[in-house]
Amino acid sequence: MDEKVVKKQVHLEHFVHDAKRCIGVVCPYDTLLIAAAKKAGAKWSATHKRWYLSNTPEALRDIFAAFKGVAWVDMEGLRKKQDMLPIGPTSVQRKTGSNCPAKLVPATHSTPEPPELSDVQVAALEAMRRKLEVARYSPRTINTYLSATKKFFQHFASQQPNDIPTEDIERYQHYLASERKVSNSYLNQVVNAVRYYYKDVMGDHHRVKFIERPCLPSGRRAVNASCQRCSARKRWRHCLTPWTT
Repeated sequence: MDEKVVKKQVHLEHFVHDAKRCIGVVCPYDTLLIAAAKKAGAKWSATHKRWYLSNTPEALRDIFAAFKGVAWVDMEGLRKKQDMLPIGPTSVQRKTGSNCPAKLVPATHSTPEPPELSDVQVAALEAMRRKLEVARYSPRTINTYLSATKKFFQHFASQQPNDIPTEDIERYQHYLASERKVSNSYLNQVVNAVRYYYKDVMGDHHRVKFIERPCLPSGRRAVNASCQRCSARKRWRHCLTPWTT
């Protein structure tokens, strides 16, 4: 590779996102580098300010193929053992050149592993899966609902699903909106999933009766566009969820 042509560099490092091991792609803001990262299939983490892909040999090959002729790919960070990376807001020294002094740069933060589900929580998710399958929801919607409900249960690891009051559900919504700063679309998925579990699986309509929803653009109401029942009947009535019912 001609060094006169390729002067840009990207750095690969171990990265943990949503408790999954990934490859972090660190690079300066550059339209060519961004295009190459997207071509490799990388996603952008606004929290950690870097691109990332699953930590697999296939993903690594895609990275080299996408950046070929665009930038030099530095794998030094991937050669370090992930277990040896510092955890927490510490700093490490990194040399920028043979004759340059070392600079203090923030260390990579590791996301703590989510707590394991209790037997009661696992059984609750299985009951929810059966209910969704009987209702003929699409596999994509089922996975979305189960994933959102699982994270909701993990947030209240010390409580069983039936012991989580309405006030805690609302505090969880506030946590997602104000601290995690998730999108309205994701927050609406969480609301749909939690409401479905308590209303349709547990039969506890009152617990989630007044749970707020995020505002949707253009006055749209929340629907499940991927629901097979809706698609088959060409209408959305059973998936339209009023704000307080």
